[in-house]
Parts: sequence; C-alpha cells; structure tokens
Amino acid sequence: MKSGKVKVYRGRIMLLGQDRAGKTSLKKSLLGLPFDPKEESTVGVDRSKCELEVDEVQNWMPSKRKKREMSEFEEEIARFIVKDLRETKANDSDSTAADPNVEEVKV
Repeated sequence: MKSGKVKVYRGRIMLLGQDRAGKTSLKKSLLGLPFDPKEESTVGVDRSKCELEVDEVQNWMPSKRKKREMSEFEEEIARFIVKDLRETKANDSDSTAADPNVEEVKV
C-alpha cells in the first residue's frame, strides 16, 4: 500500500452453455466440491458469488498464454457476437423499409 501498488487476486468467470451441459458441476469442481451425478438442473440464471483461498487451490497450473493471444473460445464468442449483430442490423433494416411511417435518412 505504501508503494501505491497492490496485487489483486480476483477474477470473474462466466459459464455459458446449453442446458444440462455441466456448468454447475464445473463451478463446483473449480471450488473443489465433489461431483453430484444427481445434480438438479438450474432453472434460469444462477448469479452466485464464489470465493476461495488461492493457497487452498489444488491442481491448477498457471497459463503460459501470451497477453495478446486469443483462445479458440474467445474467437468463437466473437464470431457469435458478429453474426448476431449482423442479423440484428439486417432485421432492423427490413423492418424500417417495411414501415411507411419511418423515413430513412442516409448519412
């Protein structure tokens, strides 16, 4: 604190996936909790806060990835976002063109 710098060992993880894909089980595994084959399916969104002590973590290895390197998951997520934005823009253009009360202004 005296030097004006503090290392922060905090991070956020968002688990996305199809239903019954194992997101809850993965979260529990990361926290060192046992696997439950009878785990109930999560209904809706689970916004839970999980905390763990870095010293207690087992079997985690530091990543050797370079800062600028993109993982295959980041690339795939970027593709989905671009596709969704293009479809949304196309749908907005179609609905504007079909509505006679909307005047199109080109810049």
